Amino acid sequence: MYREPSKIEKIFDFVEYNWKIFKRLFKFMAICFILLFGYKWGVAGYKRFTELRQTYIIVNQITSLVGNARTIAIQDPKGDLKELLIKSGALPSKMVENGELRNIFGGAIEIAYSGKLDTVNPLVKIPTFKVSYRGLSKGVCKRLATLDWSKGQTGLVSAAVGKIDADGKDTAWEDIEEDYEKDSRSVIIDEKGRAHIVHKIPYQLVTVAKPDDIFMQLPFPEDFAESGCLCGTKNECSFALRYAVYNTEE
Repeated sequence: MYREPSKIEKIFDFVEYNWKIFKRLFKFMAICFILLFGYKWGVAGYKRFTELRQTYIIVNQITSLVGNARTIAIQDPKGDLKELLIKSGALPSKMVENGELRNIFGGAIEIAYSGKLDTVNPLVKIPTFKVSYRGLSKGVCKRLATLDWSKGQTGLVSAAVGKIDADGKDTAWEDIEEDYEKDSRSVIIDEKGRAHIVHKIPYQLVTVAKPDDIFMQLPFPEDFAESGCLCGTKNECSFALRYAVYNTEE
């Protein structure tokens, strides 16, 4: 007696009848899957390697830059530090372009004297200088921030992460000398139309870290490095370091 095949049976019959076609289709899909995800993994690996290489180059440049800057600062504590560095001929020619310092991204390298550092023992004010690498990618900015710059770097005062904002200001360069967000005032109007000045309570910056600091210690934690390097996909991040001219640990 004839029995009408069920829907499941019909599907299996269809697959079995067209198995060669399905086999080729499965092979094609497998190849596409491997190519797609293999490409993604390859791109991710290449990006990681590139960022590590760029970070390594920048670290070496900063180490050399700081050493030369300290030597010049001791000899001429009142001159234009960047100009003196360029004229000294101590820097690699690829770092100097049309009389300006440039990093491997083509962004500017800024270096200048900063405020004096108060020390407790002995009680003296030590001159300092700061250096900023601008035009960095977010990945490189984060890698620089999560390095322990206090190891092998004498006289390190602080490090800062930031970006080039809409006004062209380097926020890391500005923040590196500040411990707290500056007091700001705003005006509010009450129900009777009277104006009142409201002061914001200063709070410690999370974009600045220091060696052995209780609140924000170097290296930056991953989440603070992520939030501090706010340049998105554009190469507009900045990373700054501040050093004492004299080694305060000796």
